Amino acid sequence: MTVTFATFLGGYNIQYTLLDVTSPVVGISFLLILLRLNFSKYELSTSSRNTSGDHYRDSTSYPLRSISVNVAQRVDGDSDLESKTAGGGSYGSMA
Repeated sequence: MTVTFATFLGGYNIQYTLLDVTSPVVGISFLLILLRLNFSKYELSTSSRNTSGDHYRDSTSYPLRSISVNVAQRVDGDSDLESKTAGGGSYGSMA
């Protein structure tokens, strides 16, 4: 960011390229940090394997259970709008 600010003060057009590159670099850096954390967690779990062959088992994990989800849908209509357009007239016209 300091280089970008310096190019801005100097009036160089490279500032636009640096600004365009900043956002992807932040995203890629964040992704690499997450990958590193994930791999370090995997390395710790494989160093203390149990005999069941389970490579990654967190002490706070719970078995999955099936659940049911009921979805209800409610549709409200505007009866005033329907009555104005049902008669063949245009809604909001100036007569």
